[in-house]
Amino acid sequence: MRRALRAAVSAATLTAVGVLSRDATAEPACTAPKTTCAGHSGYYAPTEDIDRLTAVADPILRDVRTCLDGVGAKHVASVLVIRWDSDGNPVDVKIDVPGYEGLPCVQKAQAKIATLQNPRETAIRCEFGCAPPPPPPKPSAPPIVVAPPAPVPTQTQAAPAAPPPPVAPKPEQPQYEKVWYGYQTLIADAASFSLLVGGIAARSGGVTTAGYLGFLLATPIVHMAHGNIGPGFGSIGLRLLVPLIGLGVGAIAGVIIGSSQGSGAFDRFGNGANGAVTGAVIGGLIAAGGCVAIDAGGLAYTKERVDDRAVSLTRRRPAPWFTLAPSVDVRRDRASFGVAGQF
Repeated sequence: MRRALRAAVSAATLTAVGVLSRDATAEPACTAPKTTCAGHSGYYAPTEDIDRLTAVADPILRDVRTCLDGVGAKHVASVLVIRWDSDGNPVDVKIDVPGYEGLPCVQKAQAKIATLQNPRETAIRCEFGCAPPPPPPKPSAPPIVVAPPAPVPTQTQAAPAAPPPPVAPKPEQPQYEKVWYGYQTLIADAASFSLLVGGIAARSGGVTTAGYLGFLLATPIVHMAHGNIGPGFGSIGLRLLVPLIGLGVGAIAGVIIGSSQGSGAFDRFGNGANGAVTGAVIGGLIAAGGCVAIDAGGLAYTKERVDDRAVSLTRRRPAPWFTLAPSVDVRRDRASFGVAGQF
């Protein structure tokens, strides 16, 4: 009786040890956690965006993990989700720790990434932890022995079914980015202002007229050459109306603030002109500078596809279907300004 009992206890002990050993082998401890990022909510995320966000998010998620462990939330995963709009600004930033969003460490981590910019529209999800272990290999099933079929009379075999048509891959959503060409409008305005100021200083009506026409048309032509027809006509309207408004406001301010004595001719500006003329010239110049700033900073943008810009670095762009270019002819007795085009 004692021998049988002792054998049963030994067998139970060996069985328990085997179960514990098998469980420990099946679920190894996580010794080297790391941050893993990937595209989220169906957005395509380039490798360079994922690598950049991984480098930024890894220390932040490590701090959140340490904070959660300190309050006994070891079962809660440390997850970061962020989405950017088409201008690269973050519109949805979240540290996903259900039930622990109010912790100061979580709010501090979310504030660190709330202003993180990205060059394109996308969404990325990052998680801190260890990758799940690979599933154990399935035991191989014993071979099935099938008896050879009984001989049957030879019959005509049916033709095999046609294979299903291939499924076309879903096209990726195109991505765009803004391209600034404001330096071209600034160059055109600088040349026009040089003619305008030079004509006023030399008291040459022809050069002054050429400079004014260049200010009125050169920058709109640059917009149209880039395919921005609407902004081109809008720029012409600004340059026609805004300087006139500046002249009127400046003249009124000059009458109120300045003196009414002096000449009323614009060519006497700075040399005996009255307050109305002085104020009008200053107001017009300020308004013209505003037109230059609006054109260069607000209108001089085009949208190009990201893949098209990558191809344009290695290939020449196709020739435009039309070209426009200003022409200036300044002589001693006359000056002219025109536009040359090729269609």
